Amino acid sequence: MNDFFNYRLDTSNLEDKEGNLGNRMQRVIGIWNKLTVYFLTKGTKLTIHYYDNDIIYPKKGYPSTGYGVKNIILSESQCKRIENEDNLIELTISLNESIKNIIFKSMVEEIDSEYENITPFFHFNILDKNGLSIFTSQDYGCNTLMYLTMSDIKELSLNENEKLFFVKISENK
Repeated sequence: MNDFFNYRLDTSNLEDKEGNLGNRMQRVIGIWNKLTVYFLTKGTKLTIHYYDNDIIYPKKGYPSTGYGVKNIILSESQCKRIENEDNLIELTISLNESIKNIIFKSMVEEIDSEYENITPFFHFNILDKNGLSIFTSQDYGCNTLMYLTMSDIKELSLNENEKLFFVKISENK
């Protein structure tokens, strides 16, 4: 894990403290989507991690990296595909408008199933020009880490309610 990250998205389920859990999840999805769009504009490359047997033709409402992976592989863009030590396939691709549009079309707009995942992607990283991950979304969005500057926070135009979903990660020295 990259210790370059300084914020994480609070995706916790507050259960008893909140009456409408679906409403909280909808807000998390909205913020996750906003962050992903923002970092896709800042990044230069994308790495997606998936299992070779991920569902390519998912059932409605079932979380699957398959849609995005299939369309990225079928795109005109050059992909680098390797298998890592965890038997995960790592697909690396330069970010261009076509790839960004595939990601945008894959984003979850609302919860319409029992799975309640933030994103259909199991794991992906957005990399900067130096190859460092500036945004990572793991476990279907449940573990989302990022590097934000004060300038980024201003550009994101977060309202006070949205800011509550960001947890500063303390530096370990």
